[in-house]
Amino acid sequence: MPNRNLRSFRSIVQALIGRIFLLAMVLLMIALGLQAWWAQEQNKQHFQELMQEVGETNVPMMALALWDIEPAALRAQLDFMAKRPEIGYVQIKSATGQVYAQGDAQLLGSQTAHRLAIQSPQGNLQLGELTLVVNPSYFWRNFFSMAWQAAFGYCVLTAVICLLIVFMLKHDLQRPLESIAQFASELTSEKLTHSLQLERRPSAHEDEIDVLARAFNQLQRSLRRHIEDLNGLVIERTAQQEKLMVANQKSQVANLAKSQFLATISHELRTPLNGILGMAQLLKHAGVTDQQRVEYAQIILDSGKSLETLISDLLDISQIEANKLVLRSEPCDVGNLTHDVTTLFYQTAQSKKLNIDSVWQGAMGQLFRTDPIRLRQMLSNLVSNAIKFTEQGFVRVVGQEVERNGAEAILEFSVSDSGIGIAPDKLDLLFKRFSQVDASHSRSFEGTGLGLSIIEGLAKRMGGSVGVESQAGVGSRFWFRIQVVVLDAAGKLWHDAAAPWVAQVAPVASPEHHLMPASGGTSVPAKSVGRSLALVVEDNPINQKVVQNSLSRIGLQSMSLTNGLEAVNAVTQGLQPQVILMDMQMPVMNGLQATLAIRAWEVKAHRKRIPIIGLTAGSGVEIEQECLDSGMDAVLFKPVDLDLLQTAVLPYVDDPVQA
Repeated sequence: MPNRNLRSFRSIVQALIGRIFLLAMVLLMIALGLQAWWAQEQNKQHFQELMQEVGETNVPMMALALWDIEPAALRAQLDFMAKRPEIGYVQIKSATGQVYAQGDAQLLGSQTAHRLAIQSPQGNLQLGELTLVVNPSYFWRNFFSMAWQAAFGYCVLTAVICLLIVFMLKHDLQRPLESIAQFASELTSEKLTHSLQLERRPSAHEDEIDVLARAFNQLQRSLRRHIEDLNGLVIERTAQQEKLMVANQKSQVANLAKSQFLATISHELRTPLNGILGMAQLLKHAGVTDQQRVEYAQIILDSGKSLETLISDLLDISQIEANKLVLRSEPCDVGNLTHDVTTLFYQTAQSKKLNIDSVWQGAMGQLFRTDPIRLRQMLSNLVSNAIKFTEQGFVRVVGQEVERNGAEAILEFSVSDSGIGIAPDKLDLLFKRFSQVDASHSRSFEGTGLGLSIIEGLAKRMGGSVGVESQAGVGSRFWFRIQVVVLDAAGKLWHDAAAPWVAQVAPVASPEHHLMPASGGTSVPAKSVGRSLALVVEDNPINQKVVQNSLSRIGLQSMSLTNGLEAVNAVTQGLQPQVILMDMQMPVMNGLQATLAIRAWEVKAHRKRIPIIGLTAGSGVEIEQECLDSGMDAVLFKPVDLDLLQTAVLPYVDDPVQA
């Protein structure tokens, strides 16, 4: 494409005037040609008339001169005719061959000759011949005279027309085009809001200039919208890029936090495993005293409980992240629950010479519908953290009702301490998954850092929130709020309303199904049950021994099978155990399938129902409900507490099973 800046400028009016003038010249040439043709035709007609006139007037006189043989008279006639401007050459040739001529003889060969016969007066004898040749200069003089007059008039007329056209075009075409060009050259993104306005005479009709101006304004508006869209797109892309950068930074921080978390989890897993495996190896050595054996066993037990707590936290956080955590809904005296949690940690606090107390700032005995197990877990996590990070001073647990709307209420629980506190720039790391405030704390104070994450997830699931106020070197106050349903003294709704999250929780199992350890974790005294038989259906040999040894402590005889199919065959072939302890996951036939088969056989054979207690390594209300739906009477979660196992079995072995 050529560079327009290198070309000379020529206005449209100038170009149009040049074309009009060129067209006028062409038309002038055509007109002159037509005029020349017309002049020639006129000359031909005039010469014909001249020939006729000569034939009527001069030829008779020439005939008399030839008849009388008077050369002087012939020459007089020739002179007279040669003087006429339209005749260039005249010649008389007698019958005897004599030639009388006047004029330019050269025209005889170049021009058309016109001949007339000269007859005798009687008309019966040709005396000679008259030859006339047209004078061309006469013709061209007439033609050029008329042509110059016509050309001059035509040029004057053309000039006047061009001036009129220039005036009209200057006002109606050139100025509007110059205005459009100037507006376009000065157009910038800042001036896109100003439309093009042409100064023209008002008219009832539109012309091409108006159409061009309207199209230019439409183009300007489209360009403005396009620029606005581009600006919006740039802003959007910039925001997206910033979000991606922030997300990338967060991802890097999250990956680093996950790596640190995995390292912490590895440490926390290996620590209790080391205690279990180390003490188990020491117990195998000969010469271990009774006191050492008890000490080693206690270490194994404590390590196992630490490992169980860690696994439970990991399961809880995974269920919260997967949004699969199911909450219970049952009446709860939160005042007593707060006091029980404080009592549970009293000895631990006393060992560090810390003052620990609890306050319920509400009516004593007030019942609320909530999940007491999760509430106890949340409070226990906060109290445990407070004791861990407090070297001297106090730990205080406070519960209160902060809002009530009919039968719905918001409860707030807080745990304050005089511990090490948290720096302001570290507060945003709290309640985040896979994050800890300081790696040095992780080394000085054991733990995975999952507790606060679990508390936040549980609080949100229970319609509440969490928060913290802390000052480094002074202490901290952690709090969480949950939404509950207010109950009266009889355990009924204060009004006919329910909390928004109650519809998401599962009903708790009936007392005979839901098994909890004895208050304070005390052991159940051994009770002799004679030679009653318990059937243990478990594919893991170690778990078989643990369960059978626990049953033997209460004098209960037991036998073990390795899968559900063996249990079904044994029962249908006549084995009559007092109770069956059924593992949930086994090869060949799992515990759920075996329980369904045994219940179907009992109905078909009209046999008395054998109590079946499920054993599962899973967790949660959903798994418990699945076991109960299959026909099991109760469910125990692994690792099974021996006291809890005995508590679950004893109610079913008082009377022997009757066939």
